[in-house]
Amino acid sequence: MNEEKVLQKAIIACFRRKYPQYTWHFLNEKKKAQIGQYLMAGLTGIYTGSSGSAVKKGAYIKGLKDQGMVVGQPDLMLPMRAANQSYNGLFMELKRPKINKNGVKQAGGKLSLSQEKFREIAVNIGWNYLVITSLDEAMNALKNHLGH
Repeated sequence: MNEEKVLQKAIIACFRRKYPQYTWHFLNEKKKAQIGQYLMAGLTGIYTGSSGSAVKKGAYIKGLKDQGMVVGQPDLMLPMRAANQSYNGLFMELKRPKINKNGVKQAGGKLSLSQEKFREIAVNIGWNYLVITSLDEAMNALKNHLGH
């Protein structure tokens, strides 16, 4: 399993443990109605990839695109306003950290052109867009966004 998938699973698991109140199945009907304008509540994985041959992966991705996936979408989103009202929601793109020749962890991989374009649009409509390379970074970003 690739490092980004492992990181994504860890982030989702930690989020669900730390913030169960923002997980859809924990919400009561009144709260669901209050946030009904969102497609989903809580931290949501948008695309987790597929394994297997290139042909199977290509068919899988085509199916996702047919269902509305957009090239450049980030890995995770939290469709909730920031506690301080500064952002409409949070996108997180996960990148594998780079290790330099001295064994020191540095900033992760670069965004593709389509990811850069998605980030530009997201920021222009008031979303926070972060590139995340570790579980600690992700949990700090969520804490800052949620205000606790």
